[in-house]
Amino acid sequence: MRSSSHQDADDAANAATDAANTVASKATDAANTVADKATDGANTVAGKATDAANTASQKLEDTADAVSQKVGDAVDQGKDWLQSIDVDQLLEQIPQPLRDLGSQVVARVRSLSPTQQIAGGAILAFSIGLLTTHSSRKARHADAKAGKKYRAKYD
Repeated sequence: MRSSSHQDADDAANAATDAANTVASKATDAANTVADKATDGANTVAGKATDAANTASQKLEDTADAVSQKVGDAVDQGKDWLQSIDVDQLLEQIPQPLRDLGSQVVARVRSLSPTQQIAGGAILAFSIGLLTTHSSRKARHADAKAGKKYRAKYD
């Protein structure tokens, strides 16, 4: 009797080993299948990303070429325009007293120190900006007053 229970234990151990080997084999096969599919998916994504990068690079290159061409055309037009202008003729059209005033202004500005020149330029730019915004603000107020939508503090 002892031999049959010993035999049953060996058979059970062999059956368990066979089952474990079968499960391990199936798990390995499943893992390999998943890995293959993941690799295929990754390769597909990488291929599409490479295609997209190449397309974007080509479009960027085409755009840069087009911009370069347009800038070159604009520069050529500017050169042609500057060559067609006769500066001496334009200067002759300016009245002599105005030319003298311009020369005096330039001479006085050159006699100022660099700090005074910078301060004067800043004040001049601020004044011009103030005048241009004031005129547009004045026009808005006039429009608003005409429509009775605006009431000024000192009407």
